[in-house]
Order: sequence, then structure tokens, then C-alpha cells
Amino acid sequence: MLPGKGCKKDVKIIVWSGLLFFCIAARALATGFVGYLPMSDGEYAQKRALKPLLTLPYSVSPDQTWHFRQVGVSGVTLLPEPKKDNEWRISGKDRAGNSWVVPVGMLINLAGNAQFYRADLDRNGIQDLVIWLGNPGLGLAPSAQYIIFTFLKNGRPCVFEPWGFYTATDTGVDDLLDLQGNGRTQLLDMQFDSGYWITNLYQVKDARWQRVHGWFGRLSYPALTRFNHYPGRKLIIKPIAGRNPQTDDLSLTQRCLIRGNVLPGVNQD
Repeated sequence: MLPGKGCKKDVKIIVWSGLLFFCIAARALATGFVGYLPMSDGEYAQKRALKPLLTLPYSVSPDQTWHFRQVGVSGVTLLPEPKKDNEWRISGKDRAGNSWVVPVGMLINLAGNAQFYRADLDRNGIQDLVIWLGNPGLGLAPSAQYIIFTFLKNGRPCVFEPWGFYTATDTGVDDLLDLQGNGRTQLLDMQFDSGYWITNLYQVKDARWQRVHGWFGRLSYPALTRFNHYPGRKLIIKPIAGRNPQTDDLSLTQRCLIRGNVLPGVNQD
């Protein structure tokens, strides 16, 4: 073999592998990942109704604030973060009248501006806050992030901020569902690993999110579909030998403000 011939072959393999991965990613993006969803169209259509509050404008004055009076136990306020350009915070009070603050970082990027909605996601009598923020990453990077505020009975906030392949419209988001028709909300999440799409479901109860294990509605979770060149929604009962697709439990990242008055670290890379 001539010197360098094997190296050229390896380069070709790498290039073709990269092109193949790009094509798969492009097809996944074109279908909005629903093309790999094992859930029926009927179940996927059972969206959780949300009340639109705000799409953050591109240009705002330094002292601009918005007060969402129906969120939390006494309303919450979106306001600029002091001494930090283009960063924001959410503030409010608990039932005892104690103030709390959650800095939420930058809410505008190349993918667009944050969208705000409200609903009582866990049916505990307190309106919660849903923030959807697109991600400008390319390929198979997560397409969006949620920053979801739920509230304990004492009015203290819990914040859940998963990244995933989430989509939104002017009237709501596609990934928050109401599969039982009782207003208790589920988050539909899809991640990929070891050649499979893994569909997980998270449900919120008493302000806290938990991953669903086993049957819920018409599916048992987590549910698998193959990550192929072309979309396919066929449910895979058992992965092929040597494959063990896994995903992290996103609910473990949720944090609640139990003590003190500031919950730091939200929407920070």
C-alpha cells in the first residue's frame, strides 16, 4: 500500500459518515421529530391549554417591567437584572409576604424571543408560569428550552428548565399535554441515544416534576423508536443486542426555593 493511501481512505469514511449524520439530522429537523414519535396522533393532539402572556420584544427600555398578576400567590414581575445587560429576573412574594427573586438570564437569542404563558399545571390552585425559549444551535442540538415556574402551597417557586426538541406556536406549546383530560400536565420529551429515539413523559404534582415509568395513557414509558435515515413511528419493544439506550432523568434538575430569597443559576450555561 502506498504511503498515505490508508489515511485518505479513513478521511473519506469520516467525510461520508459526517454527511450521513447531517442528512439524518436534516430529516429529523424537517419532521419536527414527530416523525419518530410512537404516540398516536390522537394523544399528541391532547395539548394542555395555556394562556399567552407575552412575547418579549426585541427592543425594551432599561426600566421596562411586566407584571403577571394571576401567576403565583400574589402575581410575579418580569424585570431587567440590575447591572447586567439583556438579562432578566422574575420576582414575587410567598404567602407569608416574603419576597423572592429568580434571575433567568438572557431571554433573546438568534432563535427568537422568549414566549410566556400561564396555567395551573398541577391543579393545586396556583397559576404557574411557562417560558419557552428557542435555541440557535444547529444539527441535532436541542431546539428549545423551557423555564417552568411551579409553586408550592406556601407560594415559594420551583423551577424546571429542561432542554429538548420542543416547539411552540402563538397560542401555546406542543410538548405540554393533558393526556387524562383533567388539567394535570405532562411534558413530552424526546432524546436520542445508541441509535434510538427515547420518548419520556414527565408529570407534575404538587409543584414537582417526576418521570413516568410504565403505562400512562396508551404507551408504556420510556418508549423507543429507531433513529433511521427516514422517520418511523413504529414502537420498538426491545433494542438490538449490544444497545442500551438511556437518558438522564430531567426531573432531577428541578430546584425549589425553600430557604432564602434568591434562586440562582437558572438559564446559565
